[in-house]
Amino acid sequence: MEELQDLRRRIRSIRSTKQITSAMSLVASTRLRRIETLLEHARPYATTLQHIAQDIAARTPPWAHPLLTPRQIQVPAYLVLTSDRGLAGGYNAEILRSAVERMGGPRGGLVAVVGKKGLDFFRRRGYRLLQEHVYLPDTPQEAIAERIARGLLSEYVAGRIDAVYLVYARFLSRASYKTGILQLLPIDAAARTGGDDLSIPYIYEPSPEVVLDRLLPFYLASTVYAALVEARASELAARTVAMNAATDNAEELIDRLTLDYNRARQAEITQEISEIVTGAESLR
Repeated sequence: MEELQDLRRRIRSIRSTKQITSAMSLVASTRLRRIETLLEHARPYATTLQHIAQDIAARTPPWAHPLLTPRQIQVPAYLVLTSDRGLAGGYNAEILRSAVERMGGPRGGLVAVVGKKGLDFFRRRGYRLLQEHVYLPDTPQEAIAERIARGLLSEYVAGRIDAVYLVYARFLSRASYKTGILQLLPIDAAARTGGDDLSIPYIYEPSPEVVLDRLLPFYLASTVYAALVEARASELAARTVAMNAATDNAEELIDRLTLDYNRARQAEITQEISEIVTGAESLR
């Protein structure tokens, strides 16, 4: 009897868990559709602006602007985009692993972290934190991206950091994403691929300094914003897949426990009938 009660309790508990994981999957999928719409606009814009900035960097002498001038990298900074919540499979673990492998340890540079999961990870391991951004809105905001970019830019211009790298997840589909590292500062002219003949110079109006002062910080903020959108879409995709898998596993476990319950119940009924028959025969 105790075995049957225990099985009933486990089945009820797993059914409750299944309802939760199914609801979480539905919520994540609904939010992902909204972020995908946002990503359709943010990605082409950021990609085009990135190509323009790299093209200008390839055509412009490095000394023309401090954001183009390569430095001896002694204190790099890493902008690492993670999530505030878990239950997203290996999403955060993969991003943090990529960041740690690139940094090589707590003394490998400064960290500007987005997301509570990343903040807890780096704090526990003694990494030096440059920025902390947690519990951001579900939909990435341009103002937040601009604030992050402005903080990194001021540190770079002041000479307190020598390079800035972005560690984030790029959304591929509802079932996959790819963790990558992108150099934000200095603007990487070597990353330019294809395009026009570099021997043709740009003509700047009113001057190269004014154009680059306006364009390059704007490029940095736009790249950070697009990365926030990519990261959010990747997180929701990972959570949708993880919750679907959890729901399927719960369904399989319920089926197996129900079968065990039916077998135990049948055995109990058989035993009761046997006891009744035995008792009836003893009265003859």
